[in-house]
Amino acid sequence: MGFDETHSRAALYHFRGDIERCVEELIRMGGTVPHVWVEETPTTSSESTSSSKSPEEKAQEKEAIAMIVPDLHQGEEDHLDLDLIEEAQWLQEYISLVASLH
Repeated sequence: MGFDETHSRAALYHFRGDIERCVEELIRMGGTVPHVWVEETPTTSSESTSSSKSPEEKAQEKEAIAMIVPDLHQGEEDHLDLDLIEEAQWLQEYISLVASLH
């Protein structure tokens, strides 16, 4: 969606991986998050490596990936798979976002 990586990571950490809530808040806050969120987010260099993760953490990570992968877009023509109701919902959301910019 074009958000800054640092702010996106901070929002994901703050909302414990809830992507939908992160996107909503990033949109609401204009793509930025409070400085406190950025400070409390572990940096990539300080994060534990894959080999030092507990089996429970690895299982949670695999589960999270399995939940996200089906929602990833596979091609440029994915928008053609939307039915008219979904398309109307996306258009309404887009219109409301554009209207909020004025």
